Amino acid sequence: MKRRGFVKLCATAVACHLAYPYGKPKTIKKQDFVNLEYEFLFIVRSPTEYGIDPYNGRYYVLSFEGGVFAGEPKAVDLNILAAPPEEGVTRPITAAELDFIEVESERFPRLVIR
Repeated sequence: MKRRGFVKLCATAVACHLAYPYGKPKTIKKQDFVNLEYEFLFIVRSPTEYGIDPYNGRYYVLSFEGGVFAGEPKAVDLNILAAPPEEGVTRPITAAELDFIEVESERFPRLVIR
């Protein structure tokens, strides 16, 4: 069975995981965690909304301290992923696309990988 691109995580605040649909390196380097950050793309919506809107994306900017990856969400319009990036571009989501959000109102205000 083919896996769908979105996975619903909870019923109260709907957060759907968006698997990055294009090729990218599967390694990370010291102080460069972008390839790992692309594994944690989400689209959020209220439980009363129908469907999903890639405009309401979440991107976790990661840091690494004390053996733990941690990050807070940033808002991002994931419509940027509707078409494949130009040849040679493996990171179409840049810091310019990321916006501040009030993490206190987020269902998942922090991502921690131990």
